[in-house]
Amino acid sequence: MQGSPDTDLGAVIFDVTGLPDPTKVKVVARIRYPQSPGGFHNTFAYKHSDGRVLYFATVNQSKALVYDLAKVVSGAPENTWLVGEVPNPTPFRQIGGGGYHDFYVGYDPATHQDKFYGAGLGGYSVWDVTNPATPKQLFTITSLGMDIAHTFTPSPDGHYAVTETEYQYTPLRIWDLSAGQSGKTQNIDIPISAWPPTGATSRTTMKCAGRTCSCPRTKTGSRYSTSRTRRIPRPTATGTRASASTSTASAARRTTAGRARRASNRARSASMFAITTA
Repeated sequence: MQGSPDTDLGAVIFDVTGLPDPTKVKVVARIRYPQSPGGFHNTFAYKHSDGRVLYFATVNQSKALVYDLAKVVSGAPENTWLVGEVPNPTPFRQIGGGGYHDFYVGYDPATHQDKFYGAGLGGYSVWDVTNPATPKQLFTITSLGMDIAHTFTPSPDGHYAVTETEYQYTPLRIWDLSAGQSGKTQNIDIPISAWPPTGATSRTTMKCAGRTCSCPRTKTGSRYSTSRTRRIPRPTATGTRASASTSTASAARRTTAGRARRASNRARSASMFAITTA
């Protein structure tokens, strides 16, 4: 496990049927993966459409592992536990890593497929894991500013997704996945909206493929074009005392104006986050 002497230990499976009596909790199995010391980073237990309970795990390699938990808990030979691997097609090979971070696995009723939504170094990737032994890549989300992808959360129907990147002051991006899900494109790089970080002092409104969003300012040569920049006032802490040289009336006017600006900012942010699905 991470940070422990057992660097090859990825997970410990417990039988908790006897809870709330802790003396009845039993260790059933230990999953080890010596090929990548450091243990599992994130895991996800998933009831597959074929009835199996699968256990997805990320390691310090450019892939995610898939275990059959029935084999793990039944005492089957350890070399039969691992039933599949999901590659990360956009790894950072120059730094020797490129694995997944957060991910989600769910069933798509529209296509009758089990799908893996992974975020990792290089961007986001969607896979068909209906047959975990031979996963099939469906599409990716990659573009400027998304190389350190952290979280990938699709809507229950797989139409939309919210993503997060792991560096400061980047917004939560909101995506329409329909072009990728339908096979019309292999990569999506334009979000339909974004939620800016709390306390941001400025934002640049962009024109993204004919739509207005609030992605961070991008580099020259990108597909974004800056339309305008506006200043968002810093929030004023409630009850802040005016300096001795400031009159009570002036302080009151500033407080009222600050409240109005904050209310306006909250309203603008809420309107940005709304997605019309009609």
